Amino acid sequence: MLTEKLQRMLTVIQVQWYPPPDDWFKLNSDGSSLGNPGRAGGGGIICNSRGEWVSGYARAIGHTSSVAAELWALRDGINLCIALNLTNVIFELDAQLVVNLVQKGSDRPSGNDVIIADCIEGLQKIPRTRVQQCFREGNKCADALARRGALLPQDFVIFHSPPADVDLLINLDASRTVYKRCRSSFAVC
Repeated sequence: MLTEKLQRMLTVIQVQWYPPPDDWFKLNSDGSSLGNPGRAGGGGIICNSRGEWVSGYARAIGHTSSVAAELWALRDGINLCIALNLTNVIFELDAQLVVNLVQKGSDRPSGNDVIIADCIEGLQKIPRTRVQQCFREGNKCADALARRGALLPQDFVIFHSPPADVDLLINLDASRTVYKRCRSSFAVC
């Protein structure tokens, strides 16, 4: 009898934030839940094709799940893009489940159906969009704004210039800083 052994293999990949193409904007959004469910916030950043700050936001959401926080953050970002009359926008977030929900909808009813529908409807108001997943290491600015949102004393804030901690992260993104990410996979030996 042959016994097969699974061996865990680690591979290291390089991750960085990439600016959008010319004449496009990129919105990176993120949700933060301090516990799941727990005290939650959302946030995001809009940059132009040179990687420069256009706008940012943070929201205190209250007590909810991480998926709901991600959806709130995305919806806020979509609405901000509409308010700014942006016509070509890449929406990037690190939650693949949320990307799938917005691209394909959900076949099971959930408490997030209204927010999902709002996101889909909002995306239809922007002439050219792409929604895509990124690694967490490429979403550091949005993560910082989402964590700030979870701790906000008010509901919602739009930042016309970046907070100091986010400004540092923007500069790292603009200088094409590379982060290492370990991915594990399994091989049959």
